[in-house]
Amino acid sequence: FTVLPVPNEASEQEVALIEPDAQWRFSDQAGVPAANWVALDFLDSAWTQGVAPIGFGTLGEQNVAPVTTYSTSRTTVYFRKTFSVAEPSAFSEIRARLLVDDGAVVYLNGSEVFRDVNMPAGSIGSTTQALTALGSTDEVVEQSFVIPVSALSSGNNTIAVEVHQSGSSSSDLGFRLELVGVH
Repeated sequence: FTVLPVPNEASEQEVALIEPDAQWRFSDQAGVPAANWVALDFLDSAWTQGVAPIGFGTLGEQNVAPVTTYSTSRTTVYFRKTFSVAEPSAFSEIRARLLVDDGAVVYLNGSEVFRDVNMPAGSIGSTTQALTALGSTDEVVEQSFVIPVSALSSGNNTIAVEVHQSGSSSSDLGFRLELVGVH
């Protein structure tokens, strides 16, 4: 991932595309959702809704919003959020800030745009485990990365995230993602 410098507030402006306390749809059902779960046109209306941060167990100092509880016997939980962008070319870059315990793969409009360093390379499935269990210090470290502006479409866009545990009996899982466009 790309480590970002502190923005020069005088020269750039951030527009909140997805707020850190946004509402997400998520599925913690066994197995993988339909193959097109990352696509814009996937129907996720039957999925559970929750406000970020979403998880169970502890989120350390980041536990500033209610935590939605779901099954602790799943290795992977799937998240989706649709948002609108009128004119993608108005942005010089798109920045994402991710808080995750234990690992994640992020997709925008059906294409992978980021893989957490705690995830293995190669093909990822519903039983793929994060490489290590994050401890209390590491699970509250926010990761920042840049998504190419070319990945956005005019109108509706969907960001989809699969969060992986280091094992099916993990004692906690946490997820929050903020997305901003930079002018």
